[in-house]
Amino acid sequence: MKNLLGRLTVLVVSSALALYGVETYLDLHGAPRTGLNLLLELRQRGVEAYPAYSPAFRLKVPPGIMPLSGVRLATTVIGGDLAPSVYESDEFGFRNPAGLWNETPDIAILGDSFVQGFGAEAGTDIGSVMRMTYPRTLNLGVTGTGQLAQLAIAREYLTRIRPRRVVVLYFEGNDVVDTANELVDPDLGRYYFDDGYRQGLADRVAETDRGLRDSLDAAIAREAGTLARARSVPIGARLGRIARLRSLSTLLMRGASRLSGLSQARCGLPRDLPASRVVVDETGAARWEPIPAGAPVLEDTEARRRERLLIGRYFSIQLVLLPEGAYAAILHKLASTVEGFGGRLYFAYLPSPATVRDPGCDPNYDAVRGLVREAGIGFIDVGAALRGAGDPDSLYVTHLTPKGGRVVANAVLEHIAAER
Repeated sequence: MKNLLGRLTVLVVSSALALYGVETYLDLHGAPRTGLNLLLELRQRGVEAYPAYSPAFRLKVPPGIMPLSGVRLATTVIGGDLAPSVYESDEFGFRNPAGLWNETPDIAILGDSFVQGFGAEAGTDIGSVMRMTYPRTLNLGVTGTGQLAQLAIAREYLTRIRPRRVVVLYFEGNDVVDTANELVDPDLGRYYFDDGYRQGLADRVAETDRGLRDSLDAAIAREAGTLARARSVPIGARLGRIARLRSLSTLLMRGASRLSGLSQARCGLPRDLPASRVVVDETGAARWEPIPAGAPVLEDTEARRRERLLIGRYFSIQLVLLPEGAYAAILHKLASTVEGFGGRLYFAYLPSPATVRDPGCDPNYDAVRGLVREAGIGFIDVGAALRGAGDPDSLYVTHLTPKGGRVVANAVLEHIAAER
């Protein structure tokens, strides 16, 4: 739980690199509207605000529950590429107007920060745009989730409300890594190895919410104290402290354009990073196994195809390989869950800015598309719509701009309409 709120409000996608930048900016320019600043301002005005929680932080609340969504019916602060934004969470802690859970949804959309609306102002997140066409669109996006956590969310929440259509929004830049991390986690891994596993979160809302509020309240109090102490230090001392952060400074120099496949300038995988692969044991567990430098699967696309491996990059820190068989199993479990309540599952492929510019940048595109189709899931490539919408700089900062969000939402809606 140490520095939990800082990680929650800046969020994983920013990495230590962005934390270095935020700290520098705070020291030189006072108090910008970071997620933490905004949250504390709201609380000072009497608003009981909370940060948007992510299961990527693996928090557990009594009696051993792992929350998969945020605080319910609360003013929620979510970070942003340029500035944080605020929304009111629904009865289960997701980004929806209250009351949508009372009727069968037309569409439910699963995904990470691109769906939850990282930095998106009210009405501009993908779910809100889709709601203009389908008013009963349910947004179950949660920052930092891959497809295994999204399977967990579907199993916990969607089976009770049985939406007609479910869309998984896959982001090329980090979903392979996020899914791999989830598979080796002993708690989230249970959703993979045990098809009947549920925590019963939809029926344990009160106790889960109470535990999550308590944990976040404690983190907010700690962070407020840390921020107050930092502001009391003379500016010269603060700048000296920043200059001594050698490891973060090195990360800044080494990784500025290589965050998780999000670079807008170039594509391709670096060859100088350590690498690990996920190994799924017959005993019902998954673990990491290091890959030696120079191994063919790190440098040769054909070698990865022969061994049926997907590859992702965890910021500028590590390469991660995920067996296609494990990813395919997750897709089949998602399809089975949705089909089990009579719904139709779609998989919307969202490319990174680099891949919008050059479709050859994604080393996994053909494999992922093939696995989706083999699972009988409708494949929606929103890349074509993005490429036809103008300069990618108008569509992305790191996450989607309001224009980019509209393009993605409309591409999904057009595909669904064409099938009707």
